[in-house]
Amino acid sequence: MSDLSTAVTQYAPILKGATFVGIVGGVERGFNWFDGLLNDNARSGLSNWLKNVPGDEQIDAWIRVFPNLIDRVFGPKAISWRFILRSCVASFVAFTTVLIFFLIFVRLSPEAEQTFQAGYLPGIVAMILIINFIPDYFSLLISRWIVRTMAKYPRFTHIAFLLVLDVILILSLVLSALFAVGFYFNLSGNAFTLPNLSHALSETVSDIIHTVAFRIFMLTSLFTSVWVWLYVLSSVAIRILHKLRFIWVRSVPFLNVDRKPMQAVGRIAGLLAGLLYGAGLAGVWLYRHL
Repeated sequence: MSDLSTAVTQYAPILKGATFVGIVGGVERGFNWFDGLLNDNARSGLSNWLKNVPGDEQIDAWIRVFPNLIDRVFGPKAISWRFILRSCVASFVAFTTVLIFFLIFVRLSPEAEQTFQAGYLPGIVAMILIINFIPDYFSLLISRWIVRTMAKYPRFTHIAFLLVLDVILILSLVLSALFAVGFYFNLSGNAFTLPNLSHALSETVSDIIHTVAFRIFMLTSLFTSVWVWLYVLSSVAIRILHKLRFIWVRSVPFLNVDRKPMQAVGRIAGLLAGLLYGAGLAGVWLYRHL
């Protein structure tokens, strides 16, 4: 076992605890940064929507926040150097985050153990980091289109459908990209005959979803979608809390919805992300011990 794998195993509890704190704090800080990008009208509309103030303008303000934020962060023009370069930066951040998760959970997978032992990890990391920029750019475009479509059709049934569609489209994109790479290597060096084509096709389909590359590609490409999901779920959670007066009164100092509504969303989103991470750890433990 490599020194890196040994270190990950030895300090796994500390790493898991630190990762939990990092997830909760990182999500909260990210939404706090988003709050600083809002103008006064958007902040006021979002705050009113979170507090269940009636009016269609509140719904519009809530649902239009995220597409406007994407334009503020990446730029209004998808085909521009600014948008592409910032997409690459976001892809690198997402990749680094996912790689940390992969290192923490490495002992769960025999394949991951073999990856460490054989010394393939540096090569896999370099390859995925470079190749991943392309599907991540297109996954960002998909999420951008999804949130803009949500703004046009702000009914909750439409939003729920579009959230699911976002995940399906991005997973299809990732699988297609990996399929193309795997298919090329399975067929390289062989003649383009029907039997070889069929063999390469079956080998690629059967092996691709079990690879380390697929897991990292998938999680990295879903990075933008995760933020959209957290925004929607956390916003709805705050509206529910507002209706539960005995809980809301105690939550007001923590959330500060009036002045920093996006930060309030981020604090709930951080808690949700932390709970999901904890559930994942519990699932891993059950898988390994039961």
